[in-house]
Amino acid sequence: MCLNWKTANEQNVSHFEIEKSYDGRNFSSIGTKPAFNQAVNNYSFTDNTNGVDAKSYYRIRQVDADGRVAYSNILFISFDEKGISIYPTMFKDKFNLQNNQDKMLQLDLYTADGKLLQTQSIRPGIKTINVNTMQKGIIFYRILQNGVLVQSGKLWKL
Repeated sequence: MCLNWKTANEQNVSHFEIEKSYDGRNFSSIGTKPAFNQAVNNYSFTDNTNGVDAKSYYRIRQVDADGRVAYSNILFISFDEKGISIYPTMFKDKFNLQNNQDKMLQLDLYTADGKLLQTQSIRPGIKTINVNTMQKGIIFYRILQNGVLVQSGKLWKL
């Protein structure tokens, strides 16, 4: 799993600790990145702890030079046995769908009352789904392969 994050206007940041959890409460450090302390910063970290885990939670712990600590939002990643992942499940404008299959998928997004909002074809790989024009609230999704339902669930647009 490759984690990417950006920061801006860093000042006196010592480093970032990448933390992982399997229950969303008990986190442990899986790596460290030194801070660049530039106006715009791009970071990347690859989790090689156990390959792809079925469900994992990640967060970034920012440690300042004076010892103060701040945490990022928690990111939940879930791969089902079919190799499909949607993350994050709580978002403002966009989320990602990772298709680890070698076949096309269809993503359908619905309102709580069943109104179809959007349909997209998803190639293998990672696709960012932009839903900034949709209203806040719960969005239901269905993922189909050749017209057969392979996964469904709900997302929260903040």
